[in-house]
Amino acid sequence: MHVRIDSNAPAIAAAFDKAPLLAQAGLRKGMARGALELARAMGREQPKATSQMRNATGVEQIDADTWHVGTSMHYGRYTDQGSGPGGWVPDAAMDEWLGLANLSPHDPAMTDADLRYVIQRKIYRDGTPAQPWREPALKQMTPRISQLAHAAVAEAMQRAVV
Repeated sequence: MHVRIDSNAPAIAAAFDKAPLLAQAGLRKGMARGALELARAMGREQPKATSQMRNATGVEQIDADTWHVGTSMHYGRYTDQGSGPGGWVPDAAMDEWLGLANLSPHDPAMTDADLRYVIQRKIYRDGTPAQPWREPALKQMTPRISQLAHAAVAEAMQRAVV
C-alpha cells in the first residue's frame, strides 16, 4: 500500500513562496514525525499473537521526501489483507509460527510435522481472514500527520522572522 499525503494548503504554499528552503525543511520535519507516529499507530492496530510484528514495524526514509512505514515481517501483508485459498505456507515459516505460538499436538499420535501439515492444508483450502491494521491506522493518523506538517512549517517560518 502506498500513501501520498499532499500538503497544498494555502498556509504551506505561502510559506514556500516566502522561504522555500525553510518551508521545505519544516515540512520534512513534520512528515518524518508523522511517519514515526503512523508506525506506532500501526503497531497498536496489529493482531497480537506475539509482539514480533509490532517490534518489526517502523520507518525507513527512502529519500528526502519519502518514507516507508510498515513491518519487515514477511507475513505482515497476509495478516492485514488476509489470503485467499491456494497458497501453501512454507515449512520453515510454519515451524517458526508454531514455535512462536507455542503450539504442539494434543494427540500423542500426532507429530509436529503432522500438526504443521494439518494447518498448512487448512490455510491452503480456506486462506486466512483479514485482520486490517494498516488502513485503520492511516485513517486515524492522517489528520495528525497533516497537523504535524502544518505546525512544523509554521515553526520554521517563525524562525525565519526572528
